[in-house]
Amino acid sequence: MNSLNRLRPLVNGGAGLISRNYAFKSDLKIKWVRPEKIPCYKPAKSGDLVPLPALKGGELMKDFRQSNELDSADDSVKNLFTLEHNRRREMLEVFKDEMVKRVQRHELDYGSIEAKLGLMTAQIRSLQEVMEKFPRQSAAKVHLKELIDKRKRFLRYLRRWDYRRFEYILEKLDLVYKPYPAEFHWITRKDSLRKLTDIHCDEIKTTRLQS
Repeated sequence: MNSLNRLRPLVNGGAGLISRNYAFKSDLKIKWVRPEKIPCYKPAKSGDLVPLPALKGGELMKDFRQSNELDSADDSVKNLFTLEHNRRREMLEVFKDEMVKRVQRHELDYGSIEAKLGLMTAQIRSLQEVMEKFPRQSAAKVHLKELIDKRKRFLRYLRRWDYRRFEYILEKLDLVYKPYPAEFHWITRKDSLRKLTDIHCDEIKTTRLQS
């Protein structure tokens, strides 16, 4: 019992020292703010430079553009077949066709890697617009992430096989290739403050050497 009483001041003193060191605040004017996490479906993370274009209400639907009967029909009848008076899906089909035609090898090309990338880009931008309006749709979010990962994988393969075609695809589809990092590092306050302190010390050394 006496031995425990003798050790109690040492333990309490050590604990107090540890607590004071833990709560110690540096005098350096270094402030660290945790960077904002960007969701995986955002265009800033996926690499899409242009959003989904606005609805072109006056255009006819894709399946009725070559119709001879609509040329001689009344304006009220034509309005029933325009994109403005139909579902959003019809507008999306037109946008898919436009994106594929940008990069397809010929008029009937819908199976090459370029055509697939154009189709996936149209679907991604459509789902990104949906997620902006309804961010709690988990099914759309999962499908969007799968499409982004698949497109990124296709771009990685195309970059390895044919770099000129890879650059052509990025230019035509308004994309920026953002590969996954080789190594993943957690962003922690401790490591960030160490780096900021090193930068601050280097700046002090530089200013003193120049003075």
